[in-house]
Amino acid sequence: MNGSIYERELLNILSGNIKTIEKIGKNLDPVSRDILYSLISKPFYVSRTAGSFGADLISLRDDYSMVIEVKSSEREQLTFSESSGVKQEQAIKLNNRCINSGLFITYAYRLKGVKGDPWRFFSIE
Repeated sequence: MNGSIYERELLNILSGNIKTIEKIGKNLDPVSRDILYSLISKPFYVSRTAGSFGADLISLRDDYSMVIEVKSSEREQLTFSESSGVKQEQAIKLNNRCINSGLFITYAYRLKGVKGDPWRFFSIE
């Protein structure tokens, strides 16, 4: 599946899209479901900014903002090591741009084919 599908899925979740939240929420425990459903009443403004070596989403709200790079895989771990060095170079460039702006990059990692919450969020040092 193309990664842009997951970018759109996360955009819809953070934007408080009821259909997407209900679809994801049906597989969650009650506490996680309540947290997810809170996005309906207090959504983010999300802009998709996909492009080479740039963040995929910018998510803003009065109390929080995120510069988000979306990755997806069937593997439990997201690895940045590869012979070409493309992922490492992208991570360093994004991180440096965010640091210079007083922000930090958030990685949204979408696990394919899992039960429960398929999304994992983390940042790099």
